[in-house]
Amino acid sequence: GSFEQIDLMCEMFDTFKTENNLLVVDPAMADNGKLYPAFDEAFAKKMGTLCAKADIILPNITEAAFMTGMEYRENYDEAYAKEMLKRLAALGAKVCLLTGVGFREGMTGVMGYDSAKDEFCYYEHKKQPISYHGTGDIYSSTCVGAMMNGFPWQEAMRIAADYTAECIRITYEEKAFYDILKEIAHKFGFEYPEDKLLTLAAAVKKMVDDKSKYTDWANRSDIKAELQMDLILILAEHGYPPVPQDEVFKEICEQAENFKKYEQAEENDTGKTA
Repeated sequence: GSFEQIDLMCEMFDTFKTENNLLVVDPAMADNGKLYPAFDEAFAKKMGTLCAKADIILPNITEAAFMTGMEYRENYDEAYAKEMLKRLAALGAKVCLLTGVGFREGMTGVMGYDSAKDEFCYYEHKKQPISYHGTGDIYSSTCVGAMMNGFPWQEAMRIAADYTAECIRITYEEKAFYDILKEIAHKFGFEYPEDKLLTLAAAVKKMVDDKSKYTDWANRSDIKAELQMDLILILAEHGYPPVPQDEVFKEICEQAENFKKYEQAEENDTGKTA
């Protein structure tokens, strides 16, 4: 991004804006209280001029703080988020969606504000135990896609939040199986291509999800036997070199049990705070 690029986009918005199209801006430039290395506060203010021309904007709290001049806080309440949304709307955007907003331990979400109706909308979901670069892009593109398919922004922001959280969860769990398979390959001294390892990890996760959908699966020898047989077939299908299969199964099974224990603990904690 650059000042010149923002000027070009402003000109494009002025030229092509009609009553029948929707201008959406995701001012991707900051997170966790800091601007990305390529940007400064002057750039953040300039980004505000682009957001002013948009129908809908989707900043996170850091980006909103830099554009509005509000103090960035890691701990905040609902009043802080609402004030931030009103200041964003004062820039000119009609609907403002503030991402990464959470008021409860272990939860996060998105809060929206319709300036024309002076109405707020909030949606939360369980916070994932890890974060990845690019999830903001997933959120904004999914939100726009939902709106282009006829969903109102209030529903689109929920769809995008759930989809993004699910992408993070799947990536996190696949990475765990990827690490197991890579470590075993290293241990036994064989090379296995990176692209094939990623595909294999995804296949293993899908198989584990299917077998562990029963609450008592970890205590059932018949399900564990099926899991082990399916694992042997998947490894063979993907050309994973022969290794002591009991070791692979043990590692995969332990990781699956860890995921289920974590999910159960999260559900219990959510139930207590609900």
